[in-house]
Amino acid sequence: MELVTRQTRANTAAARWRAYARSIDVRNKLIELGPTPNPDDVDRIAGEGWTDVPHCDECGEDVGVVVMVGESPDFESSTAYVCKECILRALTLINEKDD
Repeated sequence: MELVTRQTRANTAAARWRAYARSIDVRNKLIELGPTPNPDDVDRIAGEGWTDVPHCDECGEDVGVVVMVGESPDFESSTAYVCKECILRALTLINEKDD
């Protein structure tokens, strides 16, 4: 389980860039930004979208903060991104079952 925000996406951009065998020059520029780069700087160097937060897989909303559950993202992973509201609704369902 992992919290996903624009900042956490920026923090992992250099490693994700490397995983896709992209330009070493760009990867080095991302590394030079340090461990907690400004997301706007990451997008400026790598291109738009590298700091985007996935939408909630339950409600479909773009909320800016989600929790990743399941397997680490990969081509065939079982991964879901869930927002706070949907997590709270799920918790309500579980709590009602206990009654």
